[in-house]
Formats: sequence, structure tokens, C-alpha cells
Amino acid sequence: MHSELIALINGEFRSSKQCLLAELLPMFASNRTARQLVEQYASLRMASKVEGDNVSIVLQPCKIRNTCVQRMQVWLDQYVKDDILLAMLHGSLGINEVVPYSDFDALVIIKDEVLKDSKRLARVAHRLFQSRRFMYEQDPLQHHGWFVLPEQALSSWPEDYLPVEVLRYSSVLTESEPVKLALVSEVNTKRCEAALLRMSQGVKREITSGTCFLNLYRFKSMISKVLLIPTLYIQVRDGRGVFKRDSFDLAKVDFSAKEWLPVDVASKIRQQWPLLNEKEPHFLAERPGLLGNIWRKKRRQPVPEKFREQFNEDVVYALQNLIRLMEKSIEIQ
Repeated sequence: MHSELIALINGEFRSSKQCLLAELLPMFASNRTARQLVEQYASLRMASKVEGDNVSIVLQPCKIRNTCVQRMQVWLDQYVKDDILLAMLHGSLGINEVVPYSDFDALVIIKDEVLKDSKRLARVAHRLFQSRRFMYEQDPLQHHGWFVLPEQALSSWPEDYLPVEVLRYSSVLTESEPVKLALVSEVNTKRCEAALLRMSQGVKREITSGTCFLNLYRFKSMISKVLLIPTLYIQVRDGRGVFKRDSFDLAKVDFSAKEWLPVDVASKIRQQWPLLNEKEPHFLAERPGLLGNIWRKKRRQPVPEKFREQFNEDVVYALQNLIRLMEKSIEIQ
């Protein structure tokens, strides 16, 4: 059910037919999917309290002076504030360490009562989907939408989806006062292994096929995955979540400098990322959904030559080797 909820909120459905329907008749598509989700929700037994660590975190209100963030705050307050438990900003934007590479990482927690009302859920999903245009204002090459969780996830917080440690570096978009969040952290080793395997196999497919070098959008998607792999590796190795910035030092001790080279190169490219300030057609550049995604994936914004030189064949080979070593060290079959 969680994957379907994420897809509904972000308007990114599994089939092309659903995605096309969402472009032509967005509320009809949202209503139909919302009804299915509400039926699933009603049939599920509320999970009993899981074994895990009780965590209490005080989240500070967001005071970042960023136009895109401020527009998002106004939108959330106007359209969905009564339907969500909270929305929070995380990542480099959340800790106000913005570089040209920074995208808009944000989590929204949907109230359980919303998941009992299909019309209300559809309306909330549509508004959150529309709000993604502020994410594209921040980063025209953003490759993901909202992180999404239902309120009941507080009793079994999925570390494999968003580590609790990330919340300690987050700020609240929807409140003007500090918010105390109490939750139970759950580490599911199998899910963590599956997340690492999906990410590593995805990277291998992209570098083997060469699709990651077709344009800057695809290249950034690959670089972001490379920079996330150490986090997923630590989650499996240590059985705990970790903030991405801290994962590099924790993971690199298991590998030689030569083996770790691809991550160092990806980190260097992140710091050298160009500022994308060209004027784009508004209806495409900031449009979430099928048409916007097609345009972003197909547009001819080439990978800078200096990035191609840095992420050369030797680095590609080293990355394949690093992934193999990671999978072997944690015995992922």
C-alpha cells in the first residue's frame, strides 16, 4: 500500500495508461486510485506496536530564506494543512547548506483520517502533486517527488525508506513553533538489503547501457544514486539508519582508496555542479507528471565534458567493482 500511496501523491503511476489518464483527467485519476487505496486501508488490521527503539525528536520550524521553500510553505498552508500531520524539509536544503546541485527533499505525513475518505485523499494528493512545481523551481533536474508516509508509520518508522537520523537534520514546513515527534524506529534487514540491491543494480544498468550520459538530467540521477549507496550500505552493515553526509566516512573504511574512487569522483562532481539559470519553457520545466518527465529525460542538455572526463571508463569499471564488493561483503545474493 505504501508504494501506491507514494505514486498517488506524486502522480507517478506504474502504467503508462494511468500516467496518461492523470495528464488528461487528473482528478478522475486521483479519485479512482484513492478509492482503491481507501479500500485497502480499511481491510488492513492496524499493526500492533513493533519491536524497535522509541525515539523522540524536536523539530524546529523552517526559517530558511529560499523563495521556492517559502512558496511551498504558503501552498501547504493554504491547501493541505488540515490533512497532513506535518511536512518537513531535509537534505542539504533542510540544513541550509545549499549548492547548485541541491534539490528539494521533503517528507509529508498524511493523517490516518484522510486515508479513510477517498474524496479527501484524492484532493490532498492532487494538491501535493501540484506543489511539486516548487521543487522544480529549486532544481529543474529533480528526479524524485515527495517522500510520503501515513500517520500510522510513527508506530513502525521504516528506516529503509527514510532513516530517523535524517529527521534530526530536518525542519518543519507547516508549523511556526517547534514540534515534538514521538515514534518507534523499525529496522527491517530484508527491506534494507532489497533497497541497496535495487539501487546498485539500477546504477549498473545505467552505466553499462550508457543512458546516464545521454543528458544532464540522467547523469544527475546516476550521480545521486552513487552518493546514496553508502547510506544504504551502512543501513545493512550496521542495522541502523544514517544521515547521508555521515555515511561516507563510515563506509569508506571497508574499502581501499582505489575501490572508493567512484564515490570521491561523484562527490567532486556534486561540488562542481553548474548553476542552471537558463530560461526554460514554464509549462515544461516546472510541470510534474508524464509530460514534464518525458521532456526532462529527452531534452538535449549535454553532460559537460569535464564531467565525462572525470567519470571515465576507469571510474565506471571501479564503480562496478565497488558495488560487487559491497554486495559480497554483506552477502546479498
